[in-house]
Amino acid sequence: MDEATSHVSAMTHHVFEVHPDRKKDLVHELASGQGRRLLFTRTKHQAKNLAKKLAAQGVPAVDLHGNLSQAKRDKNLAAFSDGSVRVLVATDVAARGVHVDEIELVVHVDPPAEHKAYLHRSGRTARAGSAYDVVTVMLPEQRRDTESLLRKAGDQGQAYGSLHGLPGGHRPDR
Repeated sequence: MDEATSHVSAMTHHVFEVHPDRKKDLVHELASGQGRRLLFTRTKHQAKNLAKKLAAQGVPAVDLHGNLSQAKRDKNLAAFSDGSVRVLVATDVAARGVHVDEIELVVHVDPPAEHKAYLHRSGRTARAGSAYDVVTVMLPEQRRDTESLLRKAGDQGQAYGSLHGLPGGHRPDR
C-alpha cells in the first residue's frame, strides 16, 4: 500500500463546484480560518500569486515552490511550522516530504492531474495520525475529470458544496 493511501481514512473529503467568478472568494474563505492550512496549486506562479494576495488581504501566508532558493523555502516552511503564518501555498513537487503537525485543512485550489498527486497532497498531515479535512475546489468544466480522479483515489464519500463542519468555516454565498 502506498504511504499516502494508508492514511486516507483519517480525512474527511469535501468537493466544492464553484463558478469561476466565485473561486477567489471561496479560496479566501477556506484560507481564512485560525488553524494551519495547506493550499495546493498546479504552478509556481499560482502559488506565489495566491500567497501574496492572501497576505495582502490579511491572511498570513507564504509560498513554497521550486523557484525559491533553499534558504527562502526553509524560512517559509519554518514560519508555517512555528505558526507565525497559518497558510502555506505550495506546488506538488515543493511539498514532497513536507511534514507539519496540526494542519487542520488541506485545500486543492486546483484539482491535481492524477490520483496519486491527490493522495500525496491530501496525505501531508494524516501521517501524524490526526483526523482533518481535505477540500477540492473545482470549476463546472472540471467535474467529470475530478470525479474520475476521486474514484481512482478511493472515493472517500465526498460531501459536495458545504463549508458546514469545516474548521472555522461557513458557507459562502454561491
